[in-house]
This record gives sequence, structure tokens and C-alpha cells, in this order.
Amino acid sequence: MYQQQEAVFVSLFGEVTEAKSLLEQVALVCQGRRDMYEMCLGAMKEYVEEDLKRGLGKDPALSLSGRPMDDPLEVIMYLTS
Repeated sequence: MYQQQEAVFVSLFGEVTEAKSLLEQVALVCQGRRDMYEMCLGAMKEYVEEDLKRGLGKDPALSLSGRPMDDPLEVIMYLTS
């Protein structure tokens, strides 16, 4: 059981590290674009609240089967591409 908990926390730490990096990239890409910046920050907030904070209790199949427009990371990728 300890190994499972450790694996969950290591995975979560990796997700948080990636989210921090993504936030830094969003800040650089959206400089001077106020509307896009606000939309990207809103998507980041949704990602942190829905996926990182509450996502541990979700069924993985439901998360993976959702539409791309429901995924905040997909929104960020679309806006910054």
C-alpha cells in the first residue's frame, strides 16, 4: 500500500511541476495579449481545480473519454498555437 501511495504522490508532483512550467510558458506567449492571457489563466485555474485537486477521485475512463473542448489543457494548446 505504501508503494501505491508513493506512486500517486510522485505522479502528482510530476503533474504540478508540468503545470508550473506550462504557466511560465503561458505568461511568455500571452505577453501583451490581455484577452488571450485571461482565457489561458482561466483554463489553468480550471485545470488545477478540476484535474489536480479533485481528479484523484475520478474514474480515469471518464476523464479520458471526455471531449477535447472540455479539457482545459486542450483549450490552452488551442489558444497558444
